[in-house]
Amino acid sequence: MNSFGRKMSLVLLLLAIVGGFGIVSANLQFEPEGVRRDQREEYAKKLAQIRHEEKLRNEGKDFPHAKAEPVEKHFNFGMLDPHATASHAFEIRNTGDADLFLKAGETSCKCTVGTVGSGIVPPGHFTTVTLEWNTGYQVDDYQQSAIVHTNDPEKPTITLSVQGQVRAELVLMHSSLELPHVDLGEVASASTFLYSQLWSDFVIESVTCDLPGFQWVAEPIGVDELPSGDLDAKSAWRLKLSALPSQYGKLAGLEKVSITPIGGGETVEREINLAGKVRVPISFSDPDLDVKKGLDLGLMVRGTEHRRSVIVRLRGNTGRELAVLDVMPKQMKAELEETAQPGVYKLTMIAPADASPVLFNRTNSQGYVQVGDPEDKKLMNWMPIMGAIVNSPSNR
Repeated sequence: MNSFGRKMSLVLLLLAIVGGFGIVSANLQFEPEGVRRDQREEYAKKLAQIRHEEKLRNEGKDFPHAKAEPVEKHFNFGMLDPHATASHAFEIRNTGDADLFLKAGETSCKCTVGTVGSGIVPPGHFTTVTLEWNTGYQVDDYQQSAIVHTNDPEKPTITLSVQGQVRAELVLMHSSLELPHVDLGEVASASTFLYSQLWSDFVIESVTCDLPGFQWVAEPIGVDELPSGDLDAKSAWRLKLSALPSQYGKLAGLEKVSITPIGGGETVEREINLAGKVRVPISFSDPDLDVKKGLDLGLMVRGTEHRRSVIVRLRGNTGRELAVLDVMPKQMKAELEETAQPGVYKLTMIAPADASPVLFNRTNSQGYVQVGDPEDKKLMNWMPIMGAIVNSPSNR
């Protein structure tokens, strides 16, 4: 064997001995250079093992191999403080017939393999792999993992994972609140909760919002009064919010809350998006009424009067008198009658027998009926209508 061949055989043999992840077949008839005297016994054992496995393989027989058996693959740290470092030792047993070799592999964000107790585990023995985790400053649940490589042919990699949750200095239970739909002049109100998993107590300094008539009330509560059960909270407050809308339509605002821990610490701010709706005082009701398209009156033939009625309701001040303010197309007529129930009217749309032909059954050519208080232009609503007035087939 030439010099180059000897060097390559030596390299391959060392890889098999040190790494333990492959088997090198070589017919070595010399003592390799670089093996210290205190390593010769181990070297001889490894060399004998390689030759024995080669012999078994040539004879078509199975040879002993390592078998990695982790006692557990997952661990939950539970609640941890911000910027805390925690660790957990995972036990891995070798239930095979050959030495088990372990090597730390890649990890997910922030999770590190601290130590591998022993890189070589004899049959019947075990070692530990320690994972370390630094919480940093996050509130959400976390789960991170690490991979350990082995020379177990049936389990070349083992994934170990840890999970937990970081305690929060302040948690706002709702980042957005839906206010109940109200009539004009009614107060819209809602409640939410704030709690801390770190502070023994805190105070709500101020709450601001640009909604008209906005008011707030805050009160400390026991942590057992929080609606979501055990949250590992140390202190909690209930925050009640209200607004008095000044106009119809959508209600939206941004609320800013300033909180200060008792006993020292910087003021913390949180935001809540408020949304609601002030109901239009006049509404139309019918099973065939589409919210976007309105009411389809269908095909109406000239020479016959066509009538279609719906219900109109007036919310709030039922003492007002409603009337039909406008109708389109002009060929259509409309009548509004009071019913026996206060605030409820019957609206009838009429296509007279002598109405001229007209199409109003397309998106860009719809008709409508407008109903409201003739004395108050703000108190009104309109209902889209679709249809067509056409000539009788005998008159075409």
